[in-house]
Amino acid sequence: MLSLERYQNTAGTIQKREKRNGAQIADCNHKQFSFIKVGASMQKDKTGSIEPTTLGAGGHFRIKDMFRLKMPCANCPFRKEGAIHLSPGRLSSIIDTLLKDDHTTFYCHKIVHSIAGGQFEDGLYTPSTKDAMCAGAAAYLMKAGRPTIGMRIAYLTGAVTPSEWDKAADMVIDPPFDKNSKKPG
Repeated sequence: MLSLERYQNTAGTIQKREKRNGAQIADCNHKQFSFIKVGASMQKDKTGSIEPTTLGAGGHFRIKDMFRLKMPCANCPFRKEGAIHLSPGRLSSIIDTLLKDDHTTFYCHKIVHSIAGGQFEDGLYTPSTKDAMCAGAAAYLMKAGRPTIGMRIAYLTGAVTPSEWDKAADMVIDPPFDKNSKKPG
């Protein structure tokens, strides 16, 4: 479970890094959803309530929908047990990308490769408003104390809370921790 103290430490670290890098979450234009430039805004949903939204390939969609998956799939690549077989080095590559560029995301393979997911053409993937971030990747990033910018926007807008992936944390692999830094927990 992500304790309040750990969340506050993570939030403080993120704020320091954002400040050091000259970024301001409140003024985000980034590539969170593939290579599409997006920014958070507020839109009325079908019921008339105002929800945080972002502009994706298929138009505006609710941010909480992008982060609606809370538990990893039965064969999620981030699972400790039962993970889908990937080619050697593929999971490390995914993790490296997520940790090196917090503007990226990793979509759930069950949604991407379904009729509801986006379209593939010439090896390029075009996301749809039906896509969602992999719950295993989100839980892994929370364990590592490295949520993506999209996740942080979702926290700031109230679309999701940092503790929503706590139950999944024990199911996903542990991130390697720097020997010189204090292990979170």
